[in-house]
Amino acid sequence: LVSFDKYDGPTLTNIEGIPVVPIAPIRRMWEGKSGICSRLQISLSFAWAITVHKSQGLTLTKAVIDLGRKEFAAGLSFVAIFRVRSLDDILF
Repeated sequence: LVSFDKYDGPTLTNIEGIPVVPIAPIRRMWEGKSGICSRLQISLSFAWAITVHKSQGLTLTKAVIDLGRKEFAAGLSFVAIFRVRSLDDILF
């Protein structure tokens, strides 16, 4: 999931008024000297992620959490969820 400036298409949700959208590839085509050219790209900006273990002791303003089907170790889901002040600050 990503956020794009000036995006006006469908969204999954909004976080503080910022639309959050799935990543979709974009194909661009143009005519070059040797014929028609095309490029497939995914427009992304640099971001970061951390593990639940690394988040212990932190208070985060927002979090995107993928709990998966099965908990990797006892208590990890609890730690992940309680890194934010409110459940409204989590995108599952």
